[in-house]
Amino acid sequence: MSILTTLQTTITGPWFDIGNKHIIKCIIYMSILVGLFATQLIVDSWLWFLYKWTIVIKSKHYYRKIQQAQKMQSVVNIWINEFLLWTITREDIQIIFEGEDMKVNEKSQVIICNHRSIIDYTMIQHLFGAENVVFASWRRLMKYPSLIHFWSIFRNNENAAVSVSTFKKYKGLEKIVVFPEVNIFTPEVKLIERKLMKVKCKGLPVLHNVLYPRFGTFVNLIKALTNETSKRGLRMLEHLILPSKSDYQESINLVSLTIIYYTISLKPSGEYKLEQTLPALWDIWSLESPLIICVHSTNHNLDKLGRKKQTQLESWLETQWCAKDRLIESMELNVEVI
Repeated sequence: MSILTTLQTTITGPWFDIGNKHIIKCIIYMSILVGLFATQLIVDSWLWFLYKWTIVIKSKHYYRKIQQAQKMQSVVNIWINEFLLWTITREDIQIIFEGEDMKVNEKSQVIICNHRSIIDYTMIQHLFGAENVVFASWRRLMKYPSLIHFWSIFRNNENAAVSVSTFKKYKGLEKIVVFPEVNIFTPEVKLIERKLMKVKCKGLPVLHNVLYPRFGTFVNLIKALTNETSKRGLRMLEHLILPSKSDYQESINLVSLTIIYYTISLKPSGEYKLEQTLPALWDIWSLESPLIICVHSTNHNLDKLGRKKQTQLESWLETQWCAKDRLIESMELNVEVI
């Protein structure tokens, strides 16, 4: 008798009807992830303890311990990230690209994206390279999933923005990702937002497929990437001096992504239909039908945005989100299984 058959005969319960191996696989994956996060918590706590005692203890041996703890911290973070990437790179998950070509090999980029699932983080890392991507959200920058980030979500609200000074202090930024919606789009969250906007924010555009964007982090990022002093000088000289070819090469590209998830369902007529879904991590692990991820991209010149004032940047981002709302609506109406 196989292990699966044994489990089927011994485990009972209204929610635990094991007809296939998906539930067992989810439990195994979740156990591994919990174990990795527990290891991360232990290493982070140990490193915090070592930092606290650096004022008292100053020796080469002690600093060597700190370096070892830092290496272990990096290894655990990479393990968590690689595990999450591995779980979504499967044959039954297909990615379809639309719109303009994504310049994934460019060193410096700003990426703005709608937010429909926690899988958005892993998907963007998969597209642009996990080692080069930094996420800006909830008042902090995050390279890898961590319990500190979840604590930051618990402490702050969706209007908490990453400051200009935080962006400037962080070294080695290559691809910065911002989710202006902050929260993950769900029908429940959208309903709450719509009720609040009717009371507090009358006159704003009505969006059906995305949440209304928060401007703080995006505006601060543009400010941090724009040198105010040199910008004034460039405005005075832009009509006198033609920019060289190298100046064009150093410009930063802004990529606007729209990510939509589809599952295939069977109609009563026997035809297949694509339906939008908002998958959680558990849903990805327990897939019983193929998942199709549609990624639409458009490119923008960040240099032009750097010349805009704050109100103009907010208006530009609002316009982009209205366009995303219409795009998702049109894709929902036109998508079909051939």
